Parts: sequence; structure tokens; C-alpha cells
Amino acid sequence: MRNLLDAAIASQAQRITAGERPEDAEVTTLRAADLRPFTPERPSSKDVGLYL
Repeated sequence: MRNLLDAAIASQAQRITAGERPEDAEVTTLRAADLRPFTPERPSSKDVGLYL
């Protein structure tokens, strides 16, 4: 969930810095376009069980 939020915030930052000075509300608002499809990375089988 954290990676999804971080990606949305990064997308929002690119959107609001690409144009003119944004409204104050725009800086605190995530739009649907800021949420990109996210596919979590699956660990490779060689990484499974190596916790230490």
C-alpha cells in the first residue's frame, strides 16, 4: 500500500509542477489520474527464506 501511495504522490508532483502555479487545493488533492496501475514485484525463489 505504501508503494502505491508513494507512486501516486510522485505522479501528482509531476502533474502540478508541469504547468502554472497550482491552486492550494490542487497541491493537497490526488486525482484518479495520479493512481497508476501497480503490479507488486514478486521475490525470486532464490530470495525466499533469506531473512537474515
